[in-house]
Amino acid sequence: MSSRPTRSRTRRHQERTVYRVKVFSDDPTAGNLAGVVLDGTDLSDATMGRIAARIDASETAFLFCSPGTGTRIRWFSATHEIGCCVHATLAAVGLLQDLGRLTPGTLTLESRTGTISAFVASHKAFADVGPFGTLRRHPKGVVARCLGIPPSAIVGRPKVVDISGEKELVVELQAVKLLSALAPDVSTYSQLSRTASAQGVSVFARMSTRGGIRIQAREFAPLYGYLEDPICGFAAGAIAAYLQHDAGLPAVISVEQGMFTGTRGVVEARLRGRSIRIGGYYLVCGRQRIKF
Repeated sequence: MSSRPTRSRTRRHQERTVYRVKVFSDDPTAGNLAGVVLDGTDLSDATMGRIAARIDASETAFLFCSPGTGTRIRWFSATHEIGCCVHATLAAVGLLQDLGRLTPGTLTLESRTGTISAFVASHKAFADVGPFGTLRRHPKGVVARCLGIPPSAIVGRPKVVDISGEKELVVELQAVKLLSALAPDVSTYSQLSRTASAQGVSVFARMSTRGGIRIQAREFAPLYGYLEDPICGFAAGAIAAYLQHDAGLPAVISVEQGMFTGTRGVVEARLRGRSIRIGGYYLVCGRQRIKF
């Protein structure tokens, strides 16, 4: 009596190495964590989302390298593909530098929102993103109501900034102490993002010191699956664009973030023609193998 061979129902697992990189600080207890996968070849969108969900980070970058087409980059949170994520880009570039895989000069990365030029200098990673522009103003009363603050707490009119097709609502407050008074919730902040047709909301304030002007900020992106991003390079770039006509600010703007998430860091942003150079310190913290 013969028997037919049976197909194995055992699913063959694949694995990828995911690097963990802190950005905007060289302190392992501070900064914003990003995941980096150096080889995203043959990974489906669903798989990249599952990998990102396994990393305790707001976003994970996936690189795709092929001869003749250069290097592509994509970013995923636990729930969404991200249009443009600066901090995970800087994590990827810094990692390549530390692994000895970054050639001298500028690395060109292709993304769905455009071309990004990136490089490493003096233990900092930088990326040029753009073009950028200020699209429109958003009603102060609507913004104040959603943020739970009086309209008088807001400086001027909030503006929607466009960087490479990704839109950010930027709101300036009268004082740094007002940042701590914010009580974000997913529903209200999601509504604010939708009414502004923006992917995120950057709220910041200025304070004068002996060394000049300091900027502190908070970034909210509930439409991307997380309420508050600890330290957001895209937000710092949007703030720099918002302040582009302010003659009293230095060429390089330093934006402090993470004060309310316990992960402090500093983002540097500088306008360069129609693009914005965003950067900061980075630190490769380790790696792990993930099966899927």
